[in-house]
Amino acid sequence: MNIVKYGWAVCFVVGALAFSGPVWGQLTFNTSTSSNAEADTAFDAATNAWAIEFDDAMTVNIDISFSNLGGTSLANTASANQANTFTEFTNAINADVFSADDGTFAAGLPVGSSFSVYINRTTEAAGADNEVPYVDADGGLNNTTVRLTTANAKSLGLRSANDSGLDGTIVFNDSFTWDFDRSDGIDPGAIDFVGVAMHEIGHVLGFESGVDVLDSNGDGLSTDDEFDFVGSIDFLRFSNESEVAGADIDWTADDRPKYFSIDGGATPIGGGGSQWATGFEFGDGDQASHWKDGAGLGLMSPITGSGALVNFTGNDLRAFDVIGYNRFNAVPEPAAMTVMLLASSCLLMRRRRKTSL
Repeated sequence: MNIVKYGWAVCFVVGALAFSGPVWGQLTFNTSTSSNAEADTAFDAATNAWAIEFDDAMTVNIDISFSNLGGTSLANTASANQANTFTEFTNAINADVFSADDGTFAAGLPVGSSFSVYINRTTEAAGADNEVPYVDADGGLNNTTVRLTTANAKSLGLRSANDSGLDGTIVFNDSFTWDFDRSDGIDPGAIDFVGVAMHEIGHVLGFESGVDVLDSNGDGLSTDDEFDFVGSIDFLRFSNESEVAGADIDWTADDRPKYFSIDGGATPIGGGGSQWATGFEFGDGDQASHWKDGAGLGLMSPITGSGALVNFTGNDLRAFDVIGYNRFNAVPEPAAMTVMLLASSCLLMRRRRKTSL
């Protein structure tokens, strides 16, 4: 089996019943056409896969194309981003609580206008290569800023849901053999195009870790305040060491295990262990904007192979749910569920109406 990695790059651009819950709508995608009609049809299938899982009243604008990227990278994605204050982010997260997981995540976020980070590779870090982690809690720019992809900002109401600006650009590697129709399985010598497209769309929607910025610039010549690239996904990133040190998140560039948690690090999902990729330069060789390779964690894993079907797992859906997207069939947050049940009762009484990725 050929092993190939997904590629990822970041482009930073700077009279009705009322209840607390999401505004249900249609998650739609506005995409360009590539030079390949089969690929365009397959990309539509990928966007439909997302729309089946999440129901947010917003439009995501993506440009797609093919190019010879060389190497083992299946595709490269650049996402438009915006900076928000941590206060704006937490207010938006609290306003978006609908599922039980949403409530858990909101309750586990740091209280106040700033958060602390467990960080290294800065001028303040000790060690010959500035590799010794420390807790940064001085309230600087990197403790008060959250970088969101514009699509993620739309899902949280921090950007117009119908903003026409480009949210992401995806370039697929035309040096690979692609299988554009997975209805009959994936050909043994080909790559699942729909699955790879779903993965790359995931980066545009917000599965991006700012640790990749630290990892690629971790020469010890920059202060910690210069690394103001903490993303929404980073609030799901922890380690045993960061918890012992009392930091709110683990944002280090090294190869120590980092685990996935939705309650501020108190409860590791799946029992903990190593669940996040830790960095291309100083970590395990995979960009931190992915699950750990080989752990079978889901769509957002960094590597796939020929003949393999790429798809969502519960880990993917859970992560996107808590950072701002509204899942179909999610377990409702108790308070929201009560109001929804009352609303349903009223309707019933009237009548039933309704590879590197």
